Amino acid sequence: KQLSHIKTSSPIHDICVSSESSIALAAYNEVKVVSMNGEAMTTIGKHEEWIYCACKLSGDTIATGGKDKKIFIWDLSGRQIISQLTGHSNWVQGIVQIGEDLIASYACGAEVIIWNWRTATKLHTIHIQCSYTVIRGVHKTIAFDCKRGLAIGMEDGSIRIYPDPLNSTHQFTQLPKHGSNYIYGLQFVSEDILASLD
Repeated sequence: KQLSHIKTSSPIHDICVSSESSIALAAYNEVKVVSMNGEAMTTIGKHEEWIYCACKLSGDTIATGGKDKKIFIWDLSGRQIISQLTGHSNWVQGIVQIGEDLIASYACGAEVIIWNWRTATKLHTIHIQCSYTVIRGVHKTIAFDCKRGLAIGMEDGSIRIYPDPLNSTHQFTQLPKHGSNYIYGLQFVSEDILASLD
């Protein structure tokens, strides 16, 4: 059953649930909050350029990242930016929560950075070596499971799984390529199943 149909004047690149009664939208460079019934929409703020990803953190707090290479932590109820995380060398293409206070963010073809989002502190960087770095639109290319680790969809069609993303050895398991296709989406379905879209 369709509860509502939400339309905006800008393309929507990502959505996340912000509370029991509303969702947050990354629409072009704006963060918008809309009620579940689609009746009330409010613009909370903006990035300098396109927003590619949004991630719910805690309560009414979300993180967004995009083409400006920045991550903003938003307090949606207060309609303000709590903090700004900088340090990526390329577009921020994915954000995933990996602990109560921790997030991992992926910059296309460049690096994954582990942050404490509450203190706005960069904890660790995993440098990604990938020969194919052409970006083909917007993708959800990072996923996390507390027992399996951090999964990253690479631009060459392979998937890397880092069982301990905070370990400085950066050891990973590489799953075989899906042919020559780019990974467009990743999601842990269970502890033993990782779904990918190519």
